[in-house]
Amino acid sequence: MVKELIEEKLKQIELVIDDSEKYQQVLTIIYEIEALLKSHKAKRQADGIAAAKERGVKFGRPQKPLPRKFKKIYECYQLGLITAAEAATCLETNRVSFKRMVERYEQENRIALEETKQEA
Repeated sequence: MVKELIEEKLKQIELVIDDSEKYQQVLTIIYEIEALLKSHKAKRQADGIAAAKERGVKFGRPQKPLPRKFKKIYECYQLGLITAAEAATCLETNRVSFKRMVERYEQENRIALEETKQEA
């Protein structure tokens, strides 16, 4: 719809400007203005995203919580009692997803441990 409006306005400009060279110059100016507006919008958007990240805003879909029995299975995995494939089967997922859960769990615990040390 916007494209159709733009084309209509360009036809109106073409009717007003009967010289094709001047018409091309006007079109060039219009396209330059459009490019400037687009780059300005992109810069403002990037600035807004950066400011939001500084405030700690999280983007994207929220993570699913770890399964209830994850901690117990993780401990067995860490002790070498079961393999990653066996642990994944117990959690009804695949080995790659289990490894991702392990990384996330360890990262969350590392952050919690660091916060506890800072408070002490």
